Amino acid sequence: MKLFSKRRGLSLGAVLTAGVMALTGCGSVADTSEFGELYVRLSWQKDITAAGAYFADQHGYYTDEGFSKAELLSGGQASPPVASDVVQGNALYGIDGPDYAAQAIKAGAPLSIVGCQYQETPIAVISAADSGIAGAKDLVGKKIAVQDANQPVIQAIFEANKIDPKSVTVVPWQGDATTLAGGEVDAVLAFGPEYMVALNNIGFDYRRDLVSQFGIHNMTYCYEVTGDALKTKRPQIKAALKAEVRGWRDALADPDQAADYALHTYGKDLGLDADAQKKILCADSQIMVTDETRKNGLFTMSDDLIEKNMQSLAQSGFGDIKREDLFDTSLLDEIYRENPELKEVPRVGCKPADMLDH
Repeated sequence: MKLFSKRRGLSLGAVLTAGVMALTGCGSVADTSEFGELYVRLSWQKDITAAGAYFADQHGYYTDEGFSKAELLSGGQASPPVASDVVQGNALYGIDGPDYAAQAIKAGAPLSIVGCQYQETPIAVISAADSGIAGAKDLVGKKIAVQDANQPVIQAIFEANKIDPKSVTVVPWQGDATTLAGGEVDAVLAFGPEYMVALNNIGFDYRRDLVSQFGIHNMTYCYEVTGDALKTKRPQIKAALKAEVRGWRDALADPDQAADYALHTYGKDLGLDADAQKKILCADSQIMVTDETRKNGLFTMSDDLIEKNMQSLAQSGFGDIKREDLFDTSLLDEIYRENPELKEVPRVGCKPADMLDH
């Protein structure tokens, strides 16, 4: 099931079955550093959505925390699911969503979420500015385009709002901006910032409503580890998480440098556009730097937000997953207690020109 995280290309079940017996975190590296080499599995390809890891790598934060070096493993449609790389020990942790962790637990490979970059998923219902679609009930009688990866999201919206699925026409979609702009559908369900950039580029006037406004709450771009690693490699996970906090504080403060790292160092073969990348980071900053994280620090997960996530997971078929098996806030609690300066409100260096208009 592909719920709130970015689209994936391969099945999780088979690789989890192979990996359950080897829940060992990442392989050891013989060197003089405290922890050896760190392997991080990214959620997506090496674009600006991994900017915090780039800063942690370039500025030496991973090595400061005891690693000899860091290897950032790219994601993308052709990559195996994040959970499988974590379960099989190819990475100490991966950037994924609670839905994938819940799926892995059901498959017999317990995973835990120890922090989340995004307080809400960027997935949104996007429609013409004058569409009249301001809430879930407004979808009744409308035609909405949905990618395969997000089919469970629209079904969760229907269930959460007691909407008869037959009252809404859901059509398959490949992510083409002209589908909405050309009037073929009334709305699309999209990974928001990227699609907003595309619509801005063709001059289409739209509105964007996060699925949280439709009753679906899910933190995403979360730090996912195995239950075994949380016990046996706790110092390594904590050290890496601290480095990521430092890296993301830098990335949010300097979108220009973040875009430079994405374009010219990590994603240099992806044909990225600097302006679009900065706009994506600045849009994402609004779900990273929230009232919750201003108060408690980046990646933190409040009890209230965890409860909302559990309710949304239950609506998506994971009602038997226990909260304590899925979320662990103790590492971030320790990091911020020991390093109160990291708890300070992060600076966001976005200029007006870097912000999306909607």
